[in-house]
Amino acid sequence: MKSMLKRYGVEKNERGGVNILGMLAIFFATAIVIAVLMLFITGVAQQSLIPRLKARSERAVPEPIPTLATPTEKTADSTETTIAQLDSLRALKQQIRIEQEALDQRIANIQQESADLVDQRKGADKDTATRIAKLAKIYSGMKPAAAAQVMAYLDDEIFMRVFTKIKPAQAAKIMAYSDPVRMARLTKKEATSVAESQK
Repeated sequence: MKSMLKRYGVEKNERGGVNILGMLAIFFATAIVIAVLMLFITGVAQQSLIPRLKARSERAVPEPIPTLATPTEKTADSTETTIAQLDSLRALKQQIRIEQEALDQRIANIQQESADLVDQRKGADKDTATRIAKLAKIYSGMKPAAAAQVMAYLDDEIFMRVFTKIKPAQAAKIMAYSDPVRMARLTKKEATSVAESQK
């Protein structure tokens, strides 16, 4: 054992111990030799490693340049491919045209529905304006105290729409009998909206 350690450069150090690096080198060399022997003994090297190495070396050899097809073969294949592509493009174009027509029809329907809604809205606005004018006329004919008492139950928006249609002299009398906090709030809101519309 001592002669083997000396052969591989493993010597004792000053304290009498063995150099660890030398021992590790011997250990790894022995492990590699044993692993290679085991691969050959079990047949793994013959069944797996050697065929892989052969395949890798064969891939390193360049493949031969493929021969070009004759012009007649190339033309026949090219013509068939071109015809198939043209048929595919025609079908796609037809499908796009059909979908475009359907989309145009949907757009026309939506535009018509939008126009109908605008007309209905105008009619509803006209009806509402007529009703507001009638209510204003009714409240103008009432006594101010009674009108203020009834108008107290209207929501703020309707109250202001009716109130603005009443003649100013009658509106002032109704205002005198109305809730002062509400009248102040509505007057401020009306003044703010008028100021914003003038900007």
